Amino acid sequence: MAVPSFYRVDKRKRKLQETLRFVVNFTAAVTFAVMIGFYFVSPITVTGRSMESVLSDGNVVFVNRLTYLFQEPERLQLVYFKSQSGNGEERTLIRRVIGLPGETVQMKDGQLYVNGSPLALRDQLDKAVLSGLASEPVILGENEYFVLGDNRDNSEDSRFESVGNVRRADLIGKVWFKLEPLDEMGFVK
Repeated sequence: MAVPSFYRVDKRKRKLQETLRFVVNFTAAVTFAVMIGFYFVSPITVTGRSMESVLSDGNVVFVNRLTYLFQEPERLQLVYFKSQSGNGEERTLIRRVIGLPGETVQMKDGQLYVNGSPLALRDQLDKAVLSGLASEPVILGENEYFVLGDNRDNSEDSRFESVGNVRRADLIGKVWFKLEPLDEMGFVK
């Protein structure tokens, strides 16, 4: 039995419409995913030596901008934040969270103390020659964090007036993945 010609045309037209719908939906989904990905997960190039040996000058890391919308920063996380330079220009820095809101941080004889107790960290991260502002107790406000660079004696951080305590509102995101160099690719600790 022969198939009417109008039926074959409708079948081809329907197949074309389905294919076109798939292409449009797929393109929209990929575009949306890329836009969300670049807004919430940003690639950042590390400058300077303050986070050595975890991060070095020229490393590329991903910063998760979404994390701190749903949770508070935790001690020892690497944060990406806004800060004013000595000449008043805004800049962005990466440092490690040491003191949390409401805590008291101090450095005595090169040892780091939080709320009067020595803070024992791996890889000598609890030691520093320069105490700066932390030579006296630094009491953190309700929405303030005390941050330090891992390369303690080569880091501009909360020990110095140029950075000071970091306000919650100035936190941009959590540094969570090292992309470059490729042989060091992986999650940041």
